[in-house]
Amino acid sequence: MKNDQATHGVTSETIDVTRRSDRSIRMAILQKILFLLKTYLARAKKHFPPGSVRLKPPAAVYKKCTVQERQLDGIWIYDLEAKRTSRHQHIPRVNTAAHGPEGTFPDAQRKRRIYYFAGGGWQMPVSSHHWELLAEIVRRLSESPSKGKDSPIPTIISIISYPLAPASPAPVTFPKLVRLYESLLRTSSDAGEYVILAGDSAGGNLACALAIHALSETRPEPKETSMPTEEDKEIGKTNTSLAPDAILALCPSVFLCRDNDSPTLKSIEKKDPLLSINFISDTADAWVGKWQEKGRRLRADAPTEEVVSEPPKGLPEPWEKTDPRVSPLLGDVAALARAGVRVHGTTGGYDLLSGDARKFRDRCNEEGVHGKWLEWDKQMHCWHLIWSLGLPEAKQAVDWMVEVLREEGA
Repeated sequence: MKNDQATHGVTSETIDVTRRSDRSIRMAILQKILFLLKTYLARAKKHFPPGSVRLKPPAAVYKKCTVQERQLDGIWIYDLEAKRTSRHQHIPRVNTAAHGPEGTFPDAQRKRRIYYFAGGGWQMPVSSHHWELLAEIVRRLSESPSKGKDSPIPTIISIISYPLAPASPAPVTFPKLVRLYESLLRTSSDAGEYVILAGDSAGGNLACALAIHALSETRPEPKETSMPTEEDKEIGKTNTSLAPDAILALCPSVFLCRDNDSPTLKSIEKKDPLLSINFISDTADAWVGKWQEKGRRLRADAPTEEVVSEPPKGLPEPWEKTDPRVSPLLGDVAALARAGVRVHGTTGGYDLLSGDARKFRDRCNEEGVHGKWLEWDKQMHCWHLIWSLGLPEAKQAVDWMVEVLREEGA
């Protein structure tokens, strides 16, 4: 990234941190406007029924890439691949044809695979901002950075439409994602693909938690709403060698034990244009499946809020917020180092989640995990998602992301 205000390698040994503190007037104005709308913006507009949400890609996405829809283990997946030529400007329909056994891709030329989990407080599906950003990234990764360079590595970004809270909280969804993780990484391993797990906010939480869970030496048995099958009982005992090559965690939520009375958190809340302490606490409660005070809970078996005296029968018990499966900051981070998994990420100074994300970054450094991080003061939560508005900070953050991803698998 070309900028005189950037400093590199400030943290020691294994994590290389680029720190920036500049902010454009346009970004400052936008943050002021968003701050006034915070109460409306920082909430789920609707609750979705149990299971994976089937998505409809925006029309603009097809101008840059093809989209293939498939379903694996009951979860919808959308594979984005840059168009080979720019001659075909029509908008194709989503191709729902199977790729092959177990959803594999037979094309041996494909080398880099990015499995992406979109953020949204574990309650909102992939937004148009996510689609536009990921289409741009896959397009740029599939082009040579400059003339005279080697041919780019063909890249596919696979968007995972994971089941959402409150209808599908972590005790229901995470075991499903563990099975999906193992299926996907096994398929990618067989195809010789270079694998990167990526995600922003809640999606960054999932990318980190799944990898740490899969690679840690001791893992709790998964629980679901129904009686476990023999396959369920084996989760956590097999395929522990299946590791991604890298993780990209963008403004990740890595610790769900929100300290609402923290002076530091309250100070950042006054600057955060998007998130509030109540919002990040409520989304954490919904994800772990916690019952609220006075018997009020967003029912895990229906997309409506009801006042109940006791949990409905058949629903899983909530997980503790200290469980590493929902708080990867407390997980076996050293497992990533043992497996040679690099961890890259971003943090913004005006983001309530940034403090815990920096602690996670520091833990990675302490445990010998390699990676590159962008720490940008005065930037809001997931500011990279608004790159299409032309704000310089968002565009330069995307430039940084593309550069880091391009190095992976090169």
